[in-house]
Amino acid sequence: MKKIFLLILLVLVSVGFYNFSKAPGKFHQTSAIPPKTVYLKHPLAANLDVFFAQTTVFTLYIFQSGSTQDLKLLIKKLSQDKALNSCVTGSVNGDFQAVEVSLKQIQNKAWFVKWLKNAGLQTIKINSDPVKSIDAI
Repeated sequence: MKKIFLLILLVLVSVGFYNFSKAPGKFHQTSAIPPKTVYLKHPLAANLDVFFAQTTVFTLYIFQSGSTQDLKLLIKKLSQDKALNSCVTGSVNGDFQAVEVSLKQIQNKAWFVKWLKNAGLQTIKINSDPVKSIDAI
């Protein structure tokens, strides 16, 4: 009885390891995100027109924002827009630098695109969508 139990356990563990090693994107995920990509993660962000019609405070993340000097320059460029109350760095989570943004009033998607492009940012990832050019949103 003990041998049968050990044999069944061995088979189950083997099958589990096989399935785990074949699972896509578990541990060997390669990054297809270019440096300095904006990542906007919010349920309403799937439709940017709706998102910007309903919020004046949001967080975006910059993937691999560069050196401290690069980040300061980027924040300075982002902060120059007159529609902003504030634009400050938040916490760092791995390769993602949070940027806390507060707007004076509701804006639209066209403003968002222009704001990011004026700061020199070229790519964006919204929620689980693939990375795309800022012009393509």
